[in-house]
Amino acid sequence: MLPIFLLILIPFLSILFFFFFLTTSKSNSKAPKSYPLVGSFFAILAHQDRQLQWFSEILQDSPSATFVLRRSYSNRQVFSGNPAVVQHILKSNFQNYGKGETFRSRLTDFLGHGIFNLDGDESWKFQRQVASHEFNTKSLRKFVETVVDAELSDRLIPILSSAAKDGTVLDFQNILQSPPYIAGRDTTSAALTWYFWLLSQHPEVQSKVVKEIKEHSEVPAYEEVKDLVYVHASLCECMRLYPPVPLDTKEALNDDVLPGGTVVKKGMRVSYFPYAMGRLESLWGSDWAEFKPERWLQKENNSKSWRFVQKDSYHYPVFQAGPRICLGKEMAFLQMKSVVAGVLRRFKVVPAFEREAVEPEFISYLTAKMKGGFPVKIVERGQDEN
Repeated sequence: MLPIFLLILIPFLSILFFFFFLTTSKSNSKAPKSYPLVGSFFAILAHQDRQLQWFSEILQDSPSATFVLRRSYSNRQVFSGNPAVVQHILKSNFQNYGKGETFRSRLTDFLGHGIFNLDGDESWKFQRQVASHEFNTKSLRKFVETVVDAELSDRLIPILSSAAKDGTVLDFQNILQSPPYIAGRDTTSAALTWYFWLLSQHPEVQSKVVKEIKEHSEVPAYEEVKDLVYVHASLCECMRLYPPVPLDTKEALNDDVLPGGTVVKKGMRVSYFPYAMGRLESLWGSDWAEFKPERWLQKENNSKSWRFVQKDSYHYPVFQAGPRICLGKEMAFLQMKSVVAGVLRRFKVVPAFEREAVEPEFISYLTAKMKGGFPVKIVERGQDEN
């Protein structure tokens, strides 16, 4: 029996490796090669420790910013950073792309049958309509002036003040993840972790942020926080480079053809890729790698003040887009801006890495993390210091 098995296996492996070496040596394309039965297994294995970055490189190299990954002969998944594709799956053909049974079955115990685990049926529409009433101006004002202010003054500021006095090294990522009240705690803390690291690497941006904060009242009023335009732009720029949810996946309920011609069969997964989209020269220009809040701003006519310029949500789907756009987007920004203002008005957040300029590793589970945490030292800021 064994010799027969080997007689079948050896020719198959010979053909497989022939295809592997032949196509690898002759092609300069970054697109993953696919082989009989095993699909792109070898490429996936070779890049298993940096899949987000690898997928981004493939999309940067693709004229349509879309590619198909064959995990096995019958398992195909589409990845795209094309705004037209994002608009197609999140709006134009929204009803054809749901979370899928795989997603729901894995997270039912955690999310139940609530709004985050449902497709666009009547139950989802009802729950979303009810939830939308929680994000009116009155509720947001109360959130900023009571809940966030209490969390800052009663918990976060005392922790930072104590660390500044005794020189303790804190894991800032862990500190930001701790508040139990935070809606979207993991996503908000992920954004803020990378934000404070970016500011530490770009002192000129940090100076502008602190200057704007000090031009506003220390009282945590809703209007004061809302008017922090440069802070808002710098947070958007941070999430362009380090989105809290770097990739989101939908499942096709029926056959479809995406803009650009990619064929999608029923049951296939289609992923749009905010992490890669923030790195596409076609969307952000040749300076896409720069941390540049000014790309979100324009000067007001005959004025020195900035005006925030909103980007198209299909180019920047950090908060999703279309019918599923995040209801808590405004609350998240108010929360993040309040934390930034509360912290930077009094303190400097200084990385405690051995080599400060080395970029920490960006990793993703359901949400993004900074691998190994973000160890920092807290330094009191001088009264006249930006």
